[in-house]
Amino acid sequence: MPDFTFKYPPDFIDDAHQPDSSWGGVPYDVQKLLQLEEPLHLRKDQRPLAKNLRECMRRNRTNRLELAEKMKEMRPVKALRLIDAATQGDIKSTTLIRPLFHRLEESEEYFSALMQEEKMFQQLHDEWRLHRDIRWAYKVFGPHLVSLLIEDMNDYKPRFGSAYRELCARVAYKITEESTGKGIDPPSPAEVARAIQQDRTWLPRVAKKYVRAYMYYRMPNEVYLISPDGIVLLEGDWRLYLTAKVPISKFH
Repeated sequence: MPDFTFKYPPDFIDDAHQPDSSWGGVPYDVQKLLQLEEPLHLRKDQRPLAKNLRECMRRNRTNRLELAEKMKEMRPVKALRLIDAATQGDIKSTTLIRPLFHRLEESEEYFSALMQEEKMFQQLHDEWRLHRDIRWAYKVFGPHLVSLLIEDMNDYKPRFGSAYRELCARVAYKITEESTGKGIDPPSPAEVARAIQQDRTWLPRVAKKYVRAYMYYRMPNEVYLISPDGIVLLEGDWRLYLTAKVPISKFH
């Protein structure tokens, strides 16, 4: 079977760069502050489709067995499974959910408006998941740099371990003693920008010619976008990850 895996160029790795590839993370006192619980309003049972289905059943005084009997197009057992999954927010296909609202005598306009609410809910939930994932990465790696590759390398999709070894680099930090426990004091963005400009050996292993920018995660909610020339292009919170998908040429 042919191998369709994208192969990066032979000069993709700069052997002069030898970053710390261990998963050092941050002190336990800092890890405790990084735990992020799912907000109650973003739980799956609070999805607009699930909430409104439960409300429609109450409003129509229809229980799950009665609604299942109205679903003539499928067997009662299958209909019950669908209703239970839908009311709990385990919704795989909205196409299967639409008939439930129709059997409850809700209009197509009502369902369309509900789908708009569902779309906004999913956007909020995806944003929260991104925030959670970034905090998890910070918990594992601590302050770190991530290489954003040039557009010609868009097909390069390494496995997680490879991505960390090749595209990321830990940034050394100082330990501080606080009244609540141990804290950390990572380098300032200016210091990291200067290290990038000087092409320090601890930078990510990928050669600079393939990097369009570096993301510097100084703190979970403090992120910087730095050019390969050592210029701070953007600064902000974790949402900068989304902004950085814009071509870097926009900032020149």
